[in-house]
Amino acid sequence: MSTKTNIQILQRGGVKRHDIIEHATRWGLSQLMSTRLANTLTIRIELRATKLRKGISGVAKSKAKGSKANKTFTIILLRDDCLKEQLVTLFHELVHVEQIAKNRLQKRVWRSDNRVHVRWEGKHLGPRDAIPYRTRPWEVEAFRLEKTLAKRYGNFLR
Repeated sequence: MSTKTNIQILQRGGVKRHDIIEHATRWGLSQLMSTRLANTLTIRIELRATKLRKGISGVAKSKAKGSKANKTFTIILLRDDCLKEQLVTLFHELVHVEQIAKNRLQKRVWRSDNRVHVRWEGKHLGPRDAIPYRTRPWEVEAFRLEKTLAKRYGNFLR
């Protein structure tokens, strides 16, 4: 499970659970990708008190690079969520890290309309904002895996 992934955790105030968040991040990466790939990543995790948007507990950010390799990510989690919810959200966002790091999900800003367009599994799906959130295939996959990973992580810790 030991990865050399560069992980940085930032937080102001609130209960600090950095050791658990870092451990869960490394474990989650070990479940989603090879150690070799995980070791090439840089992940910045920000625990914030402010809401992202209504109903959103976390987000994974990376630059829209199209088919170019993307190895740098920022994951934002709600600082004041309970640990269980933070872990479920963390695993959801790590699925997105895996999708982008393996180039399964590609984002590119098109000059013609200045919108982010997406490719999923090699197929162009159009502008991201034109696809309903819950039907985006990368979100469907992340929602399917988040609780499975959280449950397996809980069993791993026992």
